[in-house]
Amino acid sequence: MDLATILALVGTCLTIIARAENIVERLYGLRRKLKNTTQSIDSVITQVSAIESAVQGLTTWLETTSTASQEERCILRDSLEACASVIIQLDILLARICSRGDKPLLPGRVRFVWDEKTIKEHRGALQSQIQALSFLLQIMQLFVFRNNKAH
Repeated sequence: MDLATILALVGTCLTIIARAENIVERLYGLRRKLKNTTQSIDSVITQVSAIESAVQGLTTWLETTSTASQEERCILRDSLEACASVIIQLDILLARICSRGDKPLLPGRVRFVWDEKTIKEHRGALQSQIQALSFLLQIMQLFVFRNNKAH
């Protein structure tokens, strides 16, 4: 894998990690403020934290592996960029929902209820991206295993 491709993929991974950290931080704050939404928020926190951990592992793998073909790298890049797009949209939405500083809590609560459908849609899109990325990585691992076995 050439250095520019690795750097681009790692850059996308770092974007996902940074946004995932923002989302988790905002959700923990929102959960503290909105006791009735704890289960929904906990679910999003778990999902985004898992993505963050997986992408951190993928970043390490990308920095140490050069076995992926050009086509596989392009597909992986597209998949990561799609995942990053959903993460960024969710981060922006949660930034808008979460109250900051001395703002009253009630508007944040109203915004959360108002945007709950949008949050669920983002979670669904994120889950689809995770499944697609997971499947892609499993296939890539299969080819690496097969190539290592042949040598």
